[in-house]
Amino acid sequence: MKRDDLFSTAIAQLTSAPPAIPSDSVRRAVADRYGLEVSLSPLPGERDLNFQATARNGDRFALKIINANETAGETALLTAIMTHVDTGDVPVAPVIRDRDGRADTVLTHNDQTWRMRLVGWLDGLPLAEAPASLALCRDTGRQIARVATRLRSLGTDTSASRRRILWDSSRVDELADFAIHIGDPHRRTHVLAFLAHFASLRRAGIDGLRRQVIHNDYNASNITVVATDPTRVAGLVDFGDACEAPLVNELAVAASYQMCAPEGPIASLAAMAAGFHAVTPLTGPEIEMLLPLVQARLATRLILGEWRASLFPDNVAYIRRSIDKAVALFDQLRTLSDGTPHVRAALAAEHDLS
Repeated sequence: MKRDDLFSTAIAQLTSAPPAIPSDSVRRAVADRYGLEVSLSPLPGERDLNFQATARNGDRFALKIINANETAGETALLTAIMTHVDTGDVPVAPVIRDRDGRADTVLTHNDQTWRMRLVGWLDGLPLAEAPASLALCRDTGRQIARVATRLRSLGTDTSASRRRILWDSSRVDELADFAIHIGDPHRRTHVLAFLAHFASLRRAGIDGLRRQVIHNDYNASNITVVATDPTRVAGLVDFGDACEAPLVNELAVAASYQMCAPEGPIASLAAMAAGFHAVTPLTGPEIEMLLPLVQARLATRLILGEWRASLFPDNVAYIRRSIDKAVALFDQLRTLSDGTPHVRAALAAEHDLS
């Protein structure tokens, strides 16, 4: 596999540990740049240093100290995406500007400068703690489609189209070299077989689907649910993996974490697709590629999870938090020799998508 500079940069971001900065230094930086006296509670993260920051008046924020391997251009791009989406009519966190009106600011520690971003806190129950239901799947589909509509108005951004991240599961076949970290040889064989099949799907149609900037990481930690009505989405957070990709991959990524309603995975997928379709109609080719893209995200979670667990044994619990579920669903979907007719039938029953 030929690795260009963008791919090497993407690898560097996932092979470097989050910044190691004492909380006292972070608090002083927040006071200096934002004029806020805060207490800090650590939040988990893959490559950044994250905190919940609570001001003296009780206001809460999410604070991110950005990994040094994220380029300044990427940080600027992600902040621009977040500010573009923050219109008040979609459930996303607002970016808080510093004393100088900047959406991104800096922190200096031990003569090293780190970029820092503060956003508002969105209340709600973490998706992982909410009961799974078709109603929640439908509302998730609706809400992520609303954000996608807003992202579409960014147009074709050359910096977004150039951004390369390993979590872009619409290119999962490019991760074949990393599959060596899957310890179970039978599972590794199944994953590699899927990657080869997916490469043919990319050539046949996936790479030709409509593309735009997408959030690309609606996992169970990045969606909150209304506590008093767990069938409704309260908030969508963390645009750190945003990139340009097929629009339908936004739906596929979200579905890969939420296909667990009692009615089964295909019914869950259909409900989410129906909610998405009600806001942004899906095309026939997008429906054809939806299930393979779900499987692609599951394979990405397995490959990158096992690889990064080998790199960061101290962070294994966080890295592996969803691998077992991904493996179980990947194996379940693999038993469908051709799952698309099942998806189409479920979609037709859920909504007029036939």
